[in-house]
Amino acid sequence: MHGKADTITGIIFILIGLVFLSMAWPFPAGTDDGVPGPGYFPILLGALLILLSLIMIVTGIVKKTSYHFFDDIFKANAGTLLLTIATITAYLALWNSIPFILNTSAFLFILGLIFRRTFVTNLVFSITTTAILYALFGRVFHVMF
Repeated sequence: MHGKADTITGIIFILIGLVFLSMAWPFPAGTDDGVPGPGYFPILLGALLILLSLIMIVTGIVKKTSYHFFDDIFKANAGTLLLTIATITAYLALWNSIPFILNTSAFLFILGLIFRRTFVTNLVFSITTTAILYALFGRVFHVMF
């Protein structure tokens, strides 16, 4: 993987940055009195991700860095990585279809199984974390799920 790793990763992160921008663009970036709006930080993060990804691509092309050290690590963890990506994708795809509490609890529980947590620890962590997130964002910040 001479330089290809940085180039491929950079392209993937540019696509993620474009998704951020496309989702944030409809929201106002600021208000008339100069206060940042709901689109300000997502637009900023999407643009920053694209910029840093472009730097990564150029660096990968110019330096042709070798990452053989990571080859064995990736091979050993490829299944875990792919399952994690699939779980995150499913979680996001089901965001509007399944209530937040059920979706997030299941998501965290499945991630716990992937990362080999014990059943009881996993169950307690999933339910507790979901409850804290729901209380914090739903009750304190008044974010509608």
